Amino acid sequence: MKILLTFIIIVFAQNLHSQSFDKKTYEKLLKLDKVEFVKYAESVGLRIEIDSISESIFAQSKGCLYIKPTGNKNDNQYYKLALIISTQNKENNKIILESARENPETKGVWTDNEYLYREWDMENPISKEMWYKVLIYKRK
Repeated sequence: MKILLTFIIIVFAQNLHSQSFDKKTYEKLLKLDKVEFVKYAESVGLRIEIDSISESIFAQSKGCLYIKPTGNKNDNQYYKLALIISTQNKENNKIILESARENPETKGVWTDNEYLYREWDMENPISKEMWYKVLIYKRK
């Protein structure tokens, strides 16, 4: 039930708000803790929403949604979910993944020295728009 609610909240957040992707903003938000994430996102004009049900902070603007997990329900013994980036332009995934190498055995999974990346394309069931996501996990 909690996963379904998280999915619904993300879909509605994508539908209501979106922003253009900015590499500098992405790189900064990835490395920040929760408090710094909110401060920086607000300083660059992103709209912030904090959701306790999905345990996430949403930073949004036109065509782009950054999601910072505040809980640990998506973590395992090797990786911690650090950031989810969802955009309406597939080319942004190339920017995010430019320093990573694709896993030859698992399509859509990439790694570098610090992170594991998972690509996930999804049609918004409400708006029928395509959203291109990259889930970024930090190695523990």
